[in-house]
Amino acid sequence: MKNFMSLIPRIFFFLYKIFMSLFDPRMPTKVKLFFILSILYVVFPFDIIRDIIPILGQLDDLLVILIAILVYKFQEFKKKHQEKFR
Repeated sequence: MKNFMSLIPRIFFFLYKIFMSLFDPRMPTKVKLFFILSILYVVFPFDIIRDIIPILGQLDDLLVILIAILVYKFQEFKKKHQEKFR
């Protein structure tokens, strides 16, 4: 339980960074749009695989969120290293 409690501030900080990157002009518009659409996909009830189907319904939502986070982290990594080598 202590490990989970120590993760909560990090999760909120990560969500804050994602939210602020949506307003960052250096972040590509395609990435911003992809991230917003992935959140909308999870929130709205229209899914490729219905949530009624046990396990598979939640896995597609999880997969979409994981891909969005990976795209965000890649863009953050790329931006950091491009500035480093300029």
